[in-house]
Amino acid sequence: MRVRHHTNDAGLAAIRASRQLTLARGWGLIATGIHVEVEPFRSAQPGAGGPAAEMGCAEEGAYVEFDAPPGLVSYVCGPRNTAIIPADKPLALHGLNPAFVKVRRYWWEFWRTKYA
Repeated sequence: MRVRHHTNDAGLAAIRASRQLTLARGWGLIATGIHVEVEPFRSAQPGAGGPAAEMGCAEEGAYVEFDAPPGLVSYVCGPRNTAIIPADKPLALHGLNPAFVKVRRYWWEFWRTKYA
């Protein structure tokens, strides 16, 4: 199963450089963790119907997609399949086959493509 962590261009660059995801606030009884969207994915396009509008993401316009690590806890947050990865330290992406993606907002943005 694959998951997506939504962010913006600057966040994606930082994640790509460090190869790890920083912690966010928790959910329910989970104090801290990494919030993700779970397959099947909905549109990653920013704006109405995008990740920020439907999941309350802090940023949008880019994402890192990776293999789901064990311990994923599903929860309901809008119309998307969402989960949190409980963690007490940054999540290393080593061995999780990450793909770093800048979302095309318009058809002519050919430079905003997937890279690994």
